[in-house]
Amino acid sequence: MFNPDFYPTPPDVAATMLDPIDLRGRVVVEPSAGSGNLVRACLERGTAEVLAVEPEPQLRAILAGAGCQLIGSDWLAITAEQIAHADLIAMNPPFSADEHHILHAWEIAPPGCQIVSLCN
Repeated sequence: MFNPDFYPTPPDVAATMLDPIDLRGRVVVEPSAGSGNLVRACLERGTAEVLAVEPEPQLRAILAGAGCQLIGSDWLAITAEQIAHADLIAMNPPFSADEHHILHAWEIAPPGCQIVSLCN
């Protein structure tokens, strides 16, 4: 549809990823937000704020109305300072570069921040 790495997170998979975590009032980063399935799942669970990153312009336009704050278009260029107040990084990274995205999350996550990722 948009690119070969576009695999929207199914709602049941988002639930499996997020249900064990209390998201009420927390700040979540979604590094590969796509069409917003994880963003919506976080907001439905009481997340205070979702910071999103998405490279595809058409998907960024969809996300603009999804209730999240777009903070960039390249996850690998996001800095620790940009997500310093995040409590959770919830991601479905592009399968062609999932290890790079997960390692970057690990490198820039603030102390105490949880990371949950769907992986190929």
